[in-house]
Amino acid sequence: MSTSSTTVGGRAIPVEAGAADSSFDDPIILGLLSYLAHWLNYALNPQLAVMTGVPDEAVPTGAIYPYEPGSTFVRNTFPGLYVFDGGGESVERWTVLQSKLSREIHAVYIFGERQVPLGLPPTHGVIPRVGATFAVAAQHDKHDSWTYGSTVPAGSSLSTVLGLESWEYLGGQSGMLWPVPSGQAPLRPNMSGRATDGTAKLGYPSFFGRFRVTELIGVRTLTEADLLQDVPVTIHHGPGEGTEVLDRTFGSRDGSEEL
Repeated sequence: MSTSSTTVGGRAIPVEAGAADSSFDDPIILGLLSYLAHWLNYALNPQLAVMTGVPDEAVPTGAIYPYEPGSTFVRNTFPGLYVFDGGGESVERWTVLQSKLSREIHAVYIFGERQVPLGLPPTHGVIPRVGATFAVAAQHDKHDSWTYGSTVPAGSSLSTVLGLESWEYLGGQSGMLWPVPSGQAPLRPNMSGRATDGTAKLGYPSFFGRFRVTELIGVRTLTEADLLQDVPVTIHHGPGEGTEVLDRTFGSRDGSEEL
């Protein structure tokens, strides 16, 4: 007989129970968080470390979050990286027996607070470099010094670690996030089309990126009993039941076949 236990990529179905009071994690989200944070530190830290008035790390330790930042990002550490489910999935046939599941994953990188406009010129190249880094990270699928957990050696492929059939970077968009204090309306243009407040403001340069990950949907798993029992086979010829041309039972292995 077969069993319904299977996998979708590297995710077990049913999920394996963890320790008491452990969290219900999405391994793809956590893996991408670790991998992209490593690439951002590799790509941006050399220049950030020699500047003053800016963070010296692109993604400080612990500043990774597996959820959408929304309007609560101001409560977290800066800079910060957020990776979360994009909300869209699709399934397509891969082989006669298997299908592929594709889902969108979104990533938002938020740089440290900057004064607008005076504080932007020294760091105007940070956010465009984030998008370029995302593109390289997806194309390379590995980094020589990236490790994950205690069992994944440096230089491992992200696809292999997460059980992905493939993944790709779809593109992104840069922007500025503005904190809006509770009870205060955001700035709106006046009748002339110009902002109602021309004073310097504090904002957070940010980048929004989109990824697509694809996993193979596992087939039903055969158990040992499937391979160790008699198999009756009947072959008919013609329409409907037709004429029986073979009626035979293939015996299971009993050890006598070993020479």
